[in-house]
Amino acid sequence: MLDEWDNFGKYDRSREQVCQLWNTAQVMGQLDRMGTIAPGKLADLVLVDRDVPTATPEQSRDTKVVWTMYEGKTVFGNGP
Repeated sequence: MLDEWDNFGKYDRSREQVCQLWNTAQVMGQLDRMGTIAPGKLADLVLVDRDVPTATPEQSRDTKVVWTMYEGKTVFGNGP
């Protein structure tokens, strides 16, 4: 997966988050069910009110959850 990125070696919080999700699924032997957003995979998602990877620490602290999907069903909010 890392070799697909253009700026290999540069720190980027959003790329770090993708790696954490993908690597966790791989270690658990669950890449066929989770780790990426794709048809047929488990859909646990959280939508927040700002772009957390680019927010300052102060802005991140004030982040609010707008919508949550668990196992493919909306469990909080009215949808994205």
